[in-house]
Amino acid sequence: MKQLRTVDEITAWLNEAAGLSEALLEELALTHHGYSVHLRFKLIIDRHGRVLDEPVLVTFDFDAVHTLSLVGDLTHSMVHHPEMSNWGHE
Repeated sequence: MKQLRTVDEITAWLNEAAGLSEALLEELALTHHGYSVHLRFKLIIDRHGRVLDEPVLVTFDFDAVHTLSLVGDLTHSMVHHPEMSNWGHE
């Protein structure tokens, strides 16, 4: 497993992964008594818009987190029919 340690390394990787624009947030946890945040995403589409044969799991662990903000870009349909938002999963 490759670990990225600098802002430049993380930025370059995110650019290659299309900024996680086609990823599903699978796990979010506050750890170390709220000092740290653990995030796990599942990438399902590559940066060219092609569906991956196998999803790629990506984990981020951040320490000394002062603020955490989540903004969902949900469509009208997703808000009113959440049961339809399964991204191909049963």
